[in-house]
Amino acid sequence: MLRDYHVERIDVLCWTHPHEDHSKGIPTIIKKFCDGDTKVMYPIYLQNNQADIVMYGTTSKQNIDYILEKNKEHKIRATPIGVADKGENNIDEFNLRDYYSSDITASIRIDALTPISSVLTEFVNTTMCSDPNELSISLVVEVNGYGMYFGGDTKSKHINLSKTLKVSRCRFVKIPHHTSPTAADLTNYLPHELDALCTTVFKWGKTKLPDQNMIDRYRNFNVDIYSTNKDLGSCHQYGIIEYDGDFSQGIPMFTSSCSGNGGII
Repeated sequence: MLRDYHVERIDVLCWTHPHEDHSKGIPTIIKKFCDGDTKVMYPIYLQNNQADIVMYGTTSKQNIDYILEKNKEHKIRATPIGVADKGENNIDEFNLRDYYSSDITASIRIDALTPISSVLTEFVNTTMCSDPNELSISLVVEVNGYGMYFGGDTKSKHINLSKTLKVSRCRFVKIPHHTSPTAADLTNYLPHELDALCTTVFKWGKTKLPDQNMIDRYRNFNVDIYSTNKDLGSCHQYGIIEYDGDFSQGIPMFTSSCSGNGGII
């Protein structure tokens, strides 16, 4: 897909947390699309050694080893992410310029809002954490001041301690944790009017996501909810949601399209 869009390199890459469904393919993307100026984010307390506070699988262990190796070789600029209570970790700010005129067409700002470091410190001082979602990075990406929220698999405890004022200014939302009740509190901070809502679907064993009660909760925002799997009865299917938005005239008007079995739920 990146090749189809003529992407030659990536400026910022975020590996949200060490669950297998969020982890496959990271080394391949780094190898093919990243360079010494690419900022690669990964969660704090993820070192594949005694500093770890969670248990995670082979794919994630390979990822962290690869990221640390490439950082040491100056092939990327890797940064572990942890955020103070009600704070933000500014990842990057840059301008997009027109290819022909070099005029600035958009100003981009990227901030991490979670994971909350104080929550994770509790695990350091007690026992190992059983849930890698506690490490999940969530991001706010602003284009010309327009906020877009990407929730990863962030849990409510981290959301409540994050800079919720920043969340309240976001009108594009990638729903956290496959629309699970574990991130239900996000709806308390979103603006009353949203322009776009989308979710991804992952089903494993007895997990049934997206949760129907949560879907109903997000429907209160009166905007279509797009999912990578509109057929909630099938497992491990794929879907792609593509949003187009013109940011040059202020608040963008989004158009969306789907492939695979993605669609409105």
